[in-house]
Amino acid sequence: MQRGFVLNSIDGKTTRVLGSFINITDRKRAEIKLSESEKYNRNLFTQSPVGLVLTRMDGSLVDVNEAFANIIGYNIEECKQLNIIKLTTEKFLPQEMQILKELEHKKNFNAFEKEYQHKNGHAVPVSITGTTFERDGERYIWASVEDITERKAAEAELKKLSLVAKETINGVVMTDKDQRILWINDAFTKMTGYTLEESFGKKPGEFLQGPLTNPDTIQFIKDEILKKKSFSFEILNYHKTGKTFIVQIQIQPLFNEEGELIKFFAIQTDISFQKELEEKLILEDIIKQKEITEAVIAAQENERTEIGRELHDNVNQLLGAIQLYINMAKTNDIERESLLNSSLTFTQTAIEEIRKLSKSLITPLTTDIGLKEIILGLTNDLQKVHPLQFVCETDAFEEERFNDKFKLNLFRIVQEQINNIIKHARSTHVVIALRSNTQGVFLSITDNGIGFDISKPSKGVGISNIKSRAEIYKGNVRFESTPGAGCTLMANFEKIDLLLV
Repeated sequence: MQRGFVLNSIDGKTTRVLGSFINITDRKRAEIKLSESEKYNRNLFTQSPVGLVLTRMDGSLVDVNEAFANIIGYNIEECKQLNIIKLTTEKFLPQEMQILKELEHKKNFNAFEKEYQHKNGHAVPVSITGTTFERDGERYIWASVEDITERKAAEAELKKLSLVAKETINGVVMTDKDQRILWINDAFTKMTGYTLEESFGKKPGEFLQGPLTNPDTIQFIKDEILKKKSFSFEILNYHKTGKTFIVQIQIQPLFNEEGELIKFFAIQTDISFQKELEEKLILEDIIKQKEITEAVIAAQENERTEIGRELHDNVNQLLGAIQLYINMAKTNDIERESLLNSSLTFTQTAIEEIRKLSKSLITPLTTDIGLKEIILGLTNDLQKVHPLQFVCETDAFEEERFNDKFKLNLFRIVQEQINNIIKHARSTHVVIALRSNTQGVFLSITDNGIGFDISKPSKGVGISNIKSRAEIYKGNVRFESTPGAGCTLMANFEKIDLLLV
């Protein structure tokens, strides 16, 4: 930079020129740097994605950036005509006034949340932080404003979810992406014995699993976690007291807007009682199957015994008599014809006994003859040799709907009960009723015999065999009887899918 002045003589002529030179390179550089810095800061101000405002202590806006203008719905020039206090919703106005009052005595203020009134009329939740400074003797507030509408909506949803999760009887666990617990509900505490303080920051497997937990299940969980997809499983866990329980767990990964995994949400249901019941039912099925097998074997042994008794006590005696009469006829010419006639009579009787015995053993031809006809034929044959009157009410049974194995099973039940009646009931009248409808098949056999006390266990295998046969088709059998008042057998089969052709 140069400075100079001219020296003149008395007559006004220039005699000399005086001047000075000052090096202002550093100052110029500083001015350029300052200008560039101001330009840079201005660009940061205008282009910042966060709302920025400069306001006086009375709330009047001095300057704002585009991001802030977008938050409240005005343009930048309109914003400069507004007052930050008047933009604040009535709900947060007392808080706003209190903060402005405090800023009279302190420089900075901590972040706080409030709401601005948007140009369209709705409230916009924001988070504000900033500081104060003085310029030209006046105090100003410099603040950043962040629109937290989405965060508030997410918090509201999470609050609803937390409320539901808190009240549900299922255990609910929220973990971070590394499966470390962030939150649990009361049901989880009740289920496991662990509070949030005890479990926070831990992985569930670190304190819930133990020696009896299936290692394959643990590996399955690890593998599925890596897939970042929802999955479910059952696992044996340990209560804080050391007691084991079984839970069914549904795990759902949660992602942010960029698709990044951020959390895991898990719902746990204690199914220990359900599993115990399932095991009990399985055990009961095994026991019932064993009873059925034992009853079938007992029935077979009983049947063999009856066949042996019939052959020994009846047929064998007849054959012995025939042999005796034939031997006597060989040496007795006078009585030969009479002896041979007697042998013929005994032979015919033996044939008839064997025929009846064979008929009781041969499987009825339910396909060719039909169940109703077989039952009718059985009762007709029995009426000829026993003082029994049978009434068969089977017209309501649509046997073409049902499979042959089931019909044969029904016949064996009828046959078994009739045998029981003949042996024990001293009955003269028996009614057999068989019907079917859309609900199932119903069989009843009623006699007018001496009856029995159903509270006392039966020593024979007949009743056990009947119940076991019914159980094969999920049927229910019960007896109604009192001493001296006859007996009624009732069998219901309601599992239609097991009975159809």
